Amino acid sequence: SPTRSLERPARVRALQKSVNIPPLSEYDPIVPLNELDHEPSDLDRVRELFERSADRFLRSPWSWVSWAAVVAVAALATRTVHAAGSGWSVVVLWSTAILVGGAVEAILYARSGRDPKPSQLARWVLRSQANLSLVGLVLSIYLIWRGHPEALVGVWLLVLGHSFWSHGGLGFAAFRGAGVLYQVGGVAALTPWVDPLVVLAVSVAAGNLWLAVAVWRRR
Repeated sequence: SPTRSLERPARVRALQKSVNIPPLSEYDPIVPLNELDHEPSDLDRVRELFERSADRFLRSPWSWVSWAAVVAVAALATRTVHAAGSGWSVVVLWSTAILVGGAVEAILYARSGRDPKPSQLARWVLRSQANLSLVGLVLSIYLIWRGHPEALVGVWLLVLGHSFWSHGGLGFAAFRGAGVLYQVGGVAALTPWVDPLVVLAVSVAAGNLWLAVAVWRRR
């Protein structure tokens, strides 16, 4: 009968009493939920650790805005500087851009007044990214040697996009979106129909402004 179908087995009622579970109704599952189902997964724990390690990069949106502006300006000025000077002029241009972007980030970090010492996980991530940068450097040397410097932008956007998507995405979800924007730009920069330097400027500006907005909302 319908009444019997709603009755609970004796062992289920005994389990309810032993773990202090309130009486079940006909709308509840026959088997009680395991308490472990509500515990964080191993991936949740890893993301929590990565989020703590990424905190130093998420304290101000203005560092991301500054990097977006600096890289975009340097990318759009590269051809003009190269035409007016030489390859070394381009090296000076990008070295200056990196120094300016890094200085702005360091100043904003110092103003936050927090412990500048990175965690062991943060140091591991930096070593991992350094290894990925080494891969990009080897590919860059090969492309220059084989006479394909126009592919450098695409390679580096793909490398940086992967770093953002994988390592950064574990610490802050918005890094995944930025990584996708970088990688889409990397693919576009490898095609013969667009100027790779324009793609670099647009991709970095879009990805970094995406992060800046996300960091602003996070505060």
